Amino acid sequence: MCTRLYCYLSDHHILYDYQFGFRKCYSTTLALIDVLDRIYYQLDNSKKVLQIFLDLQKAFDSVDRKILLAKLYNYGIRGIIYSWFKNYLTDRMQFVRVSGVNSQTSYITCGVPQGSVL
Repeated sequence: MCTRLYCYLSDHHILYDYQFGFRKCYSTTLALIDVLDRIYYQLDNSKKVLQIFLDLQKAFDSVDRKILLAKLYNYGIRGIIYSWFKNYLTDRMQFVRVSGVNSQTSYITCGVPQGSVL
């Protein structure tokens, strides 16, 4: 599914050109080269440069599933494939086990399942 979705997004030019993470032939090195190129261009033209870098820790844990599903739908992911994603992301539960004792189960409302390529 990952390959099919990636091909669809690529074929329809949906992915942002400067999305360097999790893409073939893109890397953090290329992202850094692009940033430096833009900085040097501005400096060469006597412009001032200010950069702000943010590192979103646990970004995958903060994904709003309703927003993700809405975006998939808006980008043309419909029918059986959309239903598959919706089923995969909804009604998931978790619990914690410490020293053989389980917590109560609770629904997971955000984030993507651990270990998934999503």
